[in-house]
Amino acid sequence: IIRPEAPSSTSPVLISPSGLVVTSSSSSSPSTVVYVADRSLQCIKMITLVPSSSSSSPSAALEYDGMISVLSGTCDAEGGGGGLRDGALSTSLHHYPSSMAFDPHRRRLYVMDDGSSSLRAIFLDHDVVTTVRLPRSTFSVFSWNRFTIAYDSHCDSLIIGEINQNFLSRIYINNASSSSDIYTLYGDYHVITFGVLASLSSSMDIAVDPSSGIIHLTDDTNILAIIDPLTAGISRISLSSSSTSSS
Repeated sequence: IIRPEAPSSTSPVLISPSGLVVTSSSSSSPSTVVYVADRSLQCIKMITLVPSSSSSSPSAALEYDGMISVLSGTCDAEGGGGGLRDGALSTSLHHYPSSMAFDPHRRRLYVMDDGSSSLRAIFLDHDVVTTVRLPRSTFSVFSWNRFTIAYDSHCDSLIIGEINQNFLSRIYINNASSSSDIYTLYGDYHVITFGVLASLSSSMDIAVDPSSGIIHLTDDTNILAIIDPLTAGISRISLSSSSTSSS
């Protein structure tokens, strides 16, 4: 059961969730927090889950009560409240947010805003969002651009796939030189490979093996690509047959 934070709210809970991050619960708190990027509402929502105490069924361990609230953005149901505004989460704006990744060491939530081809960083412990400063023209700016993102704990960096351009890159996040300016972040950009698959369609997702840094990438043509970022070597596996190829 997911309840809105404000019971009188008439805003939809979710319209088109397009990114999901789950943070593990700690021993001091039994709750689990799920962050959801809603592309149509142009905002990030937070769902706090606690084990249900009202059920006695055998599957009670899998039943939760949840409270959903707005973390960042306006959540305009008409789709007109998007934009690019940094600062306090309560006044921030997103432009068609999609994929997300979580840095557990710094407790930062990274969000790709498709509408502005921007990489955003949410400081969860400070309730602030900022736009990561990247080299000019790091990403192509097209209204149909779509991105996917993953955090690579092995190399302490972000892996970003630019879906429509069939492009895969690594970004190292650096703080500003001034220790007092903690919200200014810079991205050091490196191309991993171009043309990862023969043809990427409108959906793609990536995951990184935390122990080896090996990148796994798939799209809706039933192809899984396994990429070694050190050598740019690629193995392709068809998920609909037993065929495998390497390059």
